[in-house]
Amino acid sequence: MSVPCYKWIYFENTPSFAAYPKLPGYPLDSQYLSKNIGTLSSELGSFLSALHKIPISFPSLEIHRRNWKQKYEKFYIQVQTYVLDQLEKDLRDWVKQRWNRFLQDEGQFDFRPVWIHGDLSANHILINDRIVTGIIDWGDVGIGDPAFDLAALSYEFGEEWMKHVITQYTVEIDDHFFRRANFYVKIAPLHRLLYALNTRQPLQWEKGIEQLNKFYKHEMI
Repeated sequence: MSVPCYKWIYFENTPSFAAYPKLPGYPLDSQYLSKNIGTLSSELGSFLSALHKIPISFPSLEIHRRNWKQKYEKFYIQVQTYVLDQLEKDLRDWVKQRWNRFLQDEGQFDFRPVWIHGDLSANHILINDRIVTGIIDWGDVGIGDPAFDLAALSYEFGEEWMKHVITQYTVEIDDHFFRRANFYVKIAPLHRLLYALNTRQPLQWEKGIEQLNKFYKHEMI
């Protein structure tokens, strides 16, 4: 499987920038996945296993866990400041309950931090001729929760595909792994809502609200 190999490119009298040759393939979609779920699950499981096994030599794992929690504490402050007051009361209460439950449970942060892609959406998984040809857009790569990358797959195409990938995933899964993955999926629309507000895109806001309501109603059944 290919990942971008960046090269520095320079032009006279202009700032330098990095680029890489275009990788073959096109973004993964649900129709292609349904026809090739076995092969793609195997390749994504192998890819994530290799990525999540890259050694971390700095600093201590406990610092990375603390940083991860602080990241979500800061994110929740943004949600409280800009989003919550614009939600219907029932939806607002559900979001608050989910966040508080997550942040107050120290067991949710008792995981082994790993290198993660950080934005494993369908658009960043290139496929061609029934194989994965590349993983692109590494702008959010960092050290964090391995469940986050798996949750991205679940958010895009459903929990069943995540479970298929897990069968090919060789990194140890802790007791709270699936609970955290479920949390990341459920709060994903909040990222879209904040983006919609920052970029003034009403359509993105509507889509975010629709997704959030879908998760809320499904959980209330």
